[in-house]
Amino acid sequence: MNKLRAAFLLGSGISSSSESPSVKEITRRLLKEPWIEHSDWKFYPCKPSDCSTVDEQERAKRAQNLILILKEQIDSHLLVRENRESHYEDYFACLKQIVQDEQAEITNPLIVKNVEYLKMACSHLYLGYESHLPINGTDNHFASLADRASDLIQWVVYHSLCDIRNPIGLDLISEAAVSLKGLDIFTLNHDLLVEQELHNNKIEYSDGFSEEDGDAYLFSRDWNTHNTRVFKLHGSIEWVRFMKQNLVKYVRIPMNPDEAKDGKGEFFESLETAPLFLSGIGVKEQAYGKGLFGEIFAQFHERLKDHHTLICSGYGWGDNGINIRIDQWLCNSEKNRLLILHDETGENLETKRFWSHRWSDYLNRKVFHIPRWLSKCSLQDIERYL
Repeated sequence: MNKLRAAFLLGSGISSSSESPSVKEITRRLLKEPWIEHSDWKFYPCKPSDCSTVDEQERAKRAQNLILILKEQIDSHLLVRENRESHYEDYFACLKQIVQDEQAEITNPLIVKNVEYLKMACSHLYLGYESHLPINGTDNHFASLADRASDLIQWVVYHSLCDIRNPIGLDLISEAAVSLKGLDIFTLNHDLLVEQELHNNKIEYSDGFSEEDGDAYLFSRDWNTHNTRVFKLHGSIEWVRFMKQNLVKYVRIPMNPDEAKDGKGEFFESLETAPLFLSGIGVKEQAYGKGLFGEIFAQFHERLKDHHTLICSGYGWGDNGINIRIDQWLCNSEKNRLLILHDETGENLETKRFWSHRWSDYLNRKVFHIPRWLSKCSLQDIERYL
């Protein structure tokens, strides 16, 4: 078995056994729980013991109320099209499109009428709101509020995930790392459960951040140091983007106590920067070809060439950019195939948009289905597909 290699594609479903909050729960926290915007530009949960000022609470509440108005505007369409309520990724995508259009970064004429309505409906929120996005020399209070509302979403996700440290049901990952010649883990999750599972089993891995610098690890483009490699396609709550002398550095500041540094290096202050992970249905795909994420997706493309089987679990098949790349890989060789670990009590895969016109043609030829979650599978269950 030590001559075999494997590749995993993992989504948020693998974290549910570890009591990681669902999309629905994170959305509830965003919409219902109180938050504060501190002077460091971070957002924090508001607790009864906090000594926050009225202004700090009010600024966060304005961003929260803008999202609630936006929710009212998009819920009915999503109910008709996808039979679901909106969630935080929908709000993030809408807000980013609004800011991009307001700044003429990406002009989107289709949203003009909706934005006009939104401006009228929330004028009481952004009038008098401090602007940080001057456009053509004029302060744009509306775009500034929309931008900060998108930041609020990122921080709510961060605070919802940062204390999730006890991996449950991820034994197959560490078992594969120990037993196989090579393991490539492509994960869409921002949490640290995969890394913690490897740490707990004393398995060394490469994640592209290997150059130590004070309290941090710099992105070094090195995934070849160890036989187990982790590619976080949508980023991580540990990552930040750091600017120094007009140069961009991508930095991982460890949260694991076994790795954490003393907090005295130059990058420690970059914790004031929003964590670097992708949100937003549709808009996240804009990052797949540039910067740090462009390099990680290039690795995704190249590393898949080393495998004929991709083991998928916990992924909802709703990311068009990921789906396109998987479909291209499947069609590149007759040998390439997917092994999907998905309990039949879960969502029906055949009804997913990506699979609706492929499932019957691909099943038992390009796609093989084990009707159990990853947490219920062992290496013996998947070995014959490798």
